[in-house]
Amino acid sequence: WDHPPFEGQIDLAWLYGRGAFDMKSVTIAQLRAITALKESGRKPARSVIFLATGSEEVGSELGARWILREHPQLAERFWVIITEGGVVEPVNRESIKYWGIEFSQKRFATAIACSDDPQALEELRELLSERKAELQPWRRTPQVDRFLSSYAESRNRELFREVLGQTWAALHNPASFRSLPGYIQSMFRDEAVAFEVEEDPEGGYSLQILLHLLPGSDLGHKHLSAAYAFILKGSLQVRDGVYNAGDFVYEPNGMVHGATTALEDTEYLFMCDGPVLFFDDDSFTGYLGWEQLEQMRQAQTAEVSAG
Repeated sequence: WDHPPFEGQIDLAWLYGRGAFDMKSVTIAQLRAITALKESGRKPARSVIFLATGSEEVGSELGARWILREHPQLAERFWVIITEGGVVEPVNRESIKYWGIEFSQKRFATAIACSDDPQALEELRELLSERKAELQPWRRTPQVDRFLSSYAESRNRELFREVLGQTWAALHNPASFRSLPGYIQSMFRDEAVAFEVEEDPEGGYSLQILLHLLPGSDLGHKHLSAAYAFILKGSLQVRDGVYNAGDFVYEPNGMVHGATTALEDTEYLFMCDGPVLFFDDDSFTGYLGWEQLEQMRQAQTAEVSAG
């Protein structure tokens, strides 16, 4: 520390102290914004509530979860929540390169994989850790496009400005895409983070998987060809139907539906004659065909060879 961390010293227009950068700076900006709104005398169409809570890094049991549990009347008035999210990037002590306020974020869901064989779960965990970039097609969303329209030009590295300024081309060039920092890559894909394999008190073993989902991820996809699935074991939910071992599923060209869900440990053979379109409420967001799969295969082969 150049300055004592607990004194909040001001030097060259900067305040130095624990938490000043993450995340009290954005918190103060949000507080000033709601104060200005109050002083303006304008009456918004919906209520604006400022909540200063903690424990967001450890489950939020004393933060947002406590608010929802102890003050349900506030939750009934919620329409949209702006979190502490944001980014402040200083060039030096005298100037700021970029100040962003989060206006959209990934959603989080938890999945539990169960098995009598802990090694099978360990292999799944390793697969998710090492190859998560290959598990889902890279996709664009309107929210990310809007963010990058201003963020890209603030980058110091010419490569980042070029790639982020042409995101559609970058998504179809694996080498170009992987030149980006991991936190930027995560804006273009759903991700799964696996925890440690644990013994289940009721028998067997379990693996908790935290899913980081892009906005609109579960709204749907469209097959641009016929698709066929044969259930080998387990059960699979497709739309409102549940299919079990031995069942055969056929979907004609143009079928639209949301996520397909395995209701238990399930294996099935899936065949599709053509590409898949991904979309959200507003627009087409992604395309997965044989060319993209071949690019993923080549990129993975190159990584293995280089290793």
